[in-house]
Amino acid sequence: MVITLVPLNYEMTTPGVYTKTTSDVLVLNGNNRGNVYTLGVYGKRKLTILESWLVKMDPKSDLSPYDPKTDMDDQEYNRFGTVSHDISNINAIYVAFNTFKEKNPNQFKTHYNPYLPPEKALDFEYKGLLVSALRKDYTGAIKTDDIITHLNGELITSFEQFLEKIRLHLKTNEDYQVTVMRNTDKEVISFEITDRPIPVNDQRYLPYYLEDYIKPNKLEPSVLIFDASSIGSSGGAMKALAIYDALHYQSITLGLNVIGTGTIDMKGNIRKIGGIRQKIITASTGDFDVFFVPKANYDEAKAEYDNIYEDGEGFDLVAVETFSDILEYFEAGEE
Repeated sequence: MVITLVPLNYEMTTPGVYTKTTSDVLVLNGNNRGNVYTLGVYGKRKLTILESWLVKMDPKSDLSPYDPKTDMDDQEYNRFGTVSHDISNINAIYVAFNTFKEKNPNQFKTHYNPYLPPEKALDFEYKGLLVSALRKDYTGAIKTDDIITHLNGELITSFEQFLEKIRLHLKTNEDYQVTVMRNTDKEVISFEITDRPIPVNDQRYLPYYLEDYIKPNKLEPSVLIFDASSIGSSGGAMKALAIYDALHYQSITLGLNVIGTGTIDMKGNIRKIGGIRQKIITASTGDFDVFFVPKANYDEAKAEYDNIYEDGEGFDLVAVETFSDILEYFEAGEE
């Protein structure tokens, strides 16, 4: 009995559940519809010997090493997942509203508040790069929840721009200066830092995790985001679709039951996620017509899909790189 309770440094991923996006996001006075679904998987770290043995015996689950010396502990991991979840929700709203405004300018002006100028209906402010977590053993000056606003005095406008600029300094091994907002805008400080990339699996990373942070100042109509038990950003793409669909008089999803996964950034790019094999398995237990998967995950998703549906008669598995790719799928179906 004692042996079965000894914790091992492994992490398991098992199939989870799917949920309606309206359980998480609601557009006030919008046409919120229940045929768009997100899904998640279950995970646990530090397994007992018995748990690890059971996972190994389960073909639907995966087991991977967990190194407490380099990987986040449970508290750090949960906090990082919660921050990523919140950022993903904001990005989903931002992308859905901007895309709807571009594609339906007349409806955007008149559908909800005809007296409100379009530029006031959608008012977001780019604040900078939010430090969502620090890598293990980082001891530099950057702190969790800092918002990096300037690099060497130059205003930061996106993560891509920051990365392009900082690569120059990392190549020459020069120090650089950042300006950060700390303690929720109450403190603005600038300082020189000597942070260098750290090697992880033959790749080099900055010693902290950064997220583009945009702050919504005004939305018309308003969007309510409910507290969710899940963490992580993988529901962002489907939430953006559900919000976009709710802004329309009529549903754009062609009456299909839609499910998918993928984190979304503020530019509408859909990024790779983890646990894709278990998400395909989870979706196979429901009645869905189409599954949107990040292109970077497609090969692994297709392999599991083929394993489940040997006759190829499952849902339509569609690889997407941007939010526009999702909309084009439905637009093509209308032709």
